[in-house]
Amino acid sequence: MHLFKAKFHLLTRSIKSAKKEIKSALQIDHTDPRSIFLKSYLEYLKENYKKCTKLLYNIHKTSEEMDFAQVLYFNNMGCIQFQQGKHFSAIYYFIRSMEVCNRIDSRGTLSRIFCLFIF
Repeated sequence: MHLFKAKFHLLTRSIKSAKKEIKSALQIDHTDPRSIFLKSYLEYLKENYKKCTKLLYNIHKTSEEMDFAQVLYFNNMGCIQFQQGKHFSAIYYFIRSMEVCNRIDSRGTLSRIFCLFIF
């Protein structure tokens, strides 16, 4: 329930409320990739790109076997690089995201990706 409330607050740009909900979600399960993705999105909205990158890297490092997490990682890293003006790095991450997405789509498991949050 906390994750859905946090998504709502993030989409309405209510940073303080989102922070409280994300904190509550992380207290329940601090290793859940969905709550960590939301925390990284919170940092993205606050333009704290260094912390956002660190959070995303930790997800990528711990969940390499989950293809959907890789797609989200590469896509979100592309968004961060684009916001920082590093357009060629952003293209690299977006291409990697599409490659993983195509690999997943060929196996027929693409629908699992959309249950998570993409920037």
